[in-house]
Amino acid sequence: MSTSLVIQTFVLSGALGFLSLEYLQNHDAVTKTLSGADKNVYRVALGVIDYLIYLVIYMLLSQISMPEMIRMITAIFITALLVAGYTWLYGKWAQHNMILSNGATRLDAREMALSNPYGKGDIQADLFDLSDRYIVSGLLRTVNLESASSKDITLMKLPDGFTANKDLNAAIKVSHLMYLDTSSGIQYYLTYFSEPEQVAAKDAK
Repeated sequence: MSTSLVIQTFVLSGALGFLSLEYLQNHDAVTKTLSGADKNVYRVALGVIDYLIYLVIYMLLSQISMPEMIRMITAIFITALLVAGYTWLYGKWAQHNMILSNGATRLDAREMALSNPYGKGDIQADLFDLSDRYIVSGLLRTVNLESASSKDITLMKLPDGFTANKDLNAAIKVSHLMYLDTSSGIQYYLTYFSEPEQVAAKDAK
């Protein structure tokens, strides 16, 4: 294999490592709060694995008579399919195994709280301050989870079929989880809805 082809394929493996990490972060298999340095570690590690897969496939294809460029393109194509496959499988496994053997979780508390465990479906948030005074209720629309980004959120007005819990005891009773944002001093009482539940709520009206 020529030096230029080695460089090209190594660069490609880095691109596959980048895409793999993006997929895993977007599917809650790896935390989005990684620092820039930590992201690079993940990308390099994934890129090395991808490159090793590529080398094995390339050597296997070397047993077949074909032009060098065709061999490289075929090896890259097969590698991309294998990388997509193992990334998807690992993502699925990680989503169902959020708790590590040492008791830690793959995501931080904010990510765990502000992600719907049903996957699709809305999250209702009833907000109170540390003095238990009601602030606002709404459906979570956008949440910043990236490292070093603002922790602001946006809320949508509750549509028909949803009830604002303005009393703390009522919020505690109906919510699935309470998330305490220690930086802002806000209590989030969160209720997770699956899509069938939302449809049923609308139909009830």
